Amino acid sequence: MIADIIFFVLTWFAVLALVALCRLLGLPQGWTPLILCLVTAEILLRRGRKTGVEAALWIGGLIAFIFSLPHNGRPEAILVFAAAFVLAGWRLRNSLFGTVAVVLGIAYLAQKHWRFEAMLMGVVIGIIAALVMTAVKRDSLFALVAIVSPIAGYVAYHSLREPSRAGVVILFAAAAAIDLAIGVYCRIRAPLIAGAVCVAIAAIEVQDFIALPLEARLILAGALMLATAAAIMRALRHRTTGIVVTPSKPHELQQIVQLAVTLQSTPTQPAEPASLEPGGGGFGGAGASGQY
Repeated sequence: MIADIIFFVLTWFAVLALVALCRLLGLPQGWTPLILCLVTAEILLRRGRKTGVEAALWIGGLIAFIFSLPHNGRPEAILVFAAAFVLAGWRLRNSLFGTVAVVLGIAYLAQKHWRFEAMLMGVVIGIIAALVMTAVKRDSLFALVAIVSPIAGYVAYHSLREPSRAGVVILFAAAAAIDLAIGVYCRIRAPLIAGAVCVAIAAIEVQDFIALPLEARLILAGALMLATAAAIMRALRHRTTGIVVTPSKPHELQQIVQLAVTLQSTPTQPAEPASLEPGGGGFGGAGASGQY
């Protein structure tokens, strides 16, 4: 992954250099980088191994083409960038590009001053992604969307420091309950993380409705966390399958097999034969001789 990130960044610099070269040579700054980047990316994709260069070429060529188009700064430009990330994510099967497209869609609603709608969209998309994961459990796209979209919706809502509302607390509390239920029932980690994120956001919002000093809020939050942990530990006690809190003891047959494998893999060295050296004896004392 580290090598992919390094190649992605270096390829981005190469795309920027290509755009600058097209400007110096008087070539079209949109179509030329787009064609060269996409053709090179497709040639590299034929090898069957992704290194991060292909992703940078795809999204870099599309973004270079978008910047070459006439624009007037309207919020609809965000949707064009979202479409570029959707196209690149679909071609490369890149979950990060798909997540960025969702975040850009939420940002578009915030730029249109529909901030509550943007937050609601983020929460709904996160719940839908968590529900889809019940059928496709190992899809990283829906896992990232389930976790990131509620955060993006909350940030979009508070982009102009909107005052806290009881509806925000209720919304994220309900989303947390749904995500946690999906994660516990279907044994999926991403909805559990998304539920924890929604719980944290609801806790941040609810503190404005509690007329207590900061120390009292921290004590109350700590006591609530301890009570929740105790309830979870009690509910998961004596469970041996699914989500457990204590590791289960291996079966006796498993212990015997593991012991046999360990003994078989241990190298054994042959014992060296004892050597007898004749002579060399001497007086042993008390009338005994050391010669044999």
